[in-house]
Amino acid sequence: NDPPARSIVRSRFAKALKSGGLHLHEWARAGIEADGVYAINEIGLALKGPRKTLDDRKALVRALSDAGSSQTQFQDEIVKVFADVLDGDPELTLQVAVATRNWGKTALHKKFEALVAMEETDPATLFFLNIVLQKNTISE
Repeated sequence: NDPPARSIVRSRFAKALKSGGLHLHEWARAGIEADGVYAINEIGLALKGPRKTLDDRKALVRALSDAGSSQTQFQDEIVKVFADVLDGDPELTLQVAVATRNWGKTALHKKFEALVAMEETDPATLFFLNIVLQKNTISE
């Protein structure tokens, strides 16, 4: 409700998305708090960008995860971003699976099943994906 504060958050959020670094998670969360779906989509675009380090990408996934857990109205939009992440960045599969495991959403399960079938999927990720997929089977 404070326009000057919102303006500062928007500016710092945009800079953090471009440069990454130490407080990227916090500015991403602040951006979502200020601008909701718009910020979620901007984070999605940043995750597709070629210049983000693995740590920066993990920080952005964590920000989306935190937002989806605390602001459930954004979960569907965040799941769309995570679907794109799974298509283009298999290194983040474990983080996405952990992020969404308790949301009760199954929209990503087809992608998780495909990743389980791939030989390249690392053992830890494979183990967790199987847990997520079994949990869904048990709860149905």
